[in-house]
Amino acid sequence: MKKIISIALLATILYGNQTLAQDILLPYDDTWDAKCFYSTNSAITPDDNWFETDYSDLSWESISSPINRSTVWKDYYSTYWLRRHFVVDDVSKYCDGDFHLLYDCDGVAYLNGQKIYEWSGYNTTWVTIAIDKSIMETIHKGDNVLAVRVKDNGGDTFINFGLSGWTEQRNYYELRKALEALKLRLNENTTNALPRTVSEATNLLAKTKTALDNYEYDNTEADEITKIVTSIVDRLDNEYIEITVDVPGSLGDSILGKVENFTDVLSLKLSGTLNDADISTIQSRLMNLREIDMTDVKMEILPNKLFYQHKSLQKVFLPKHLTTIEEYAFCECPSIFFYVANQIIGSSFSNV
Repeated sequence: MKKIISIALLATILYGNQTLAQDILLPYDDTWDAKCFYSTNSAITPDDNWFETDYSDLSWESISSPINRSTVWKDYYSTYWLRRHFVVDDVSKYCDGDFHLLYDCDGVAYLNGQKIYEWSGYNTTWVTIAIDKSIMETIHKGDNVLAVRVKDNGGDTFINFGLSGWTEQRNYYELRKALEALKLRLNENTTNALPRTVSEATNLLAKTKTALDNYEYDNTEADEITKIVTSIVDRLDNEYIEITVDVPGSLGDSILGKVENFTDVLSLKLSGTLNDADISTIQSRLMNLREIDMTDVKMEILPNKLFYQHKSLQKVFLPKHLTTIEEYAFCECPSIFFYVANQIIGSSFSNV
């Protein structure tokens, strides 16, 4: 997996009294040293095992970054073989790792003799490549080596790279970041946010943090909860409107009494009794809807295609007396999460 990120030499997230860090094993976006073999002739290369951990690079020269056209990389179509050493005392500390790369050249990288990435062309923003867990397990107590070969293709050229290790699983780290963002958002003004969303956010924050601190989630669960938390943070910024349909068929007029356009409705708290005209309003006019609280809507059957192709819809609080969800009610709603107030009977979710 590749991901563009901004660089921080020590990425630290604070949550309560617990500090989590991504350790920098080999610095990047900074000055660093390496052993190097340099050749302007493709016929002159180091030994085939130049990238192995136990390969002796004592005869190689030393080089310091930055390595680019304006510093040491003067010859066009030349090649550098680089070896950077790092020492680890506690091999059990790291469960995940990232290879960080900035380049204008073709190249390949190895960690302790195992290929981690190969590239071509150029990238002027930092790229972070997650290192396979089996390769991270090659990190051992004592000397470890990150070996890189880079070849200039003419024109401008540069190389910068490094390595970081995660002190806990990446999934947990991402979830903690999402929870911190949620905590900060709840400390801000939530007056305009849907009340059920505020309550959901508060409860989820407490419940998830406890489970996370006890490492109760597997990776898949952590990823899914991160998506939910991120969605809630986004939804807390939606200004909701409240509509009670006392006269069936009046939903559309009631909405336009509060906003200029139907497309302005992102968050809706809805109650009362709906007829076919109201259902049609939801189906065809509230296409920008991101969340809806239908807890107090008098409805036992959620109609077919009620939210069909509502691609922005993230959360539905279902009616408390609901017994059936008809087929295709949530068809083509890629971002949907449900809150089920009681057990749904005879529901069909196969086309959600």
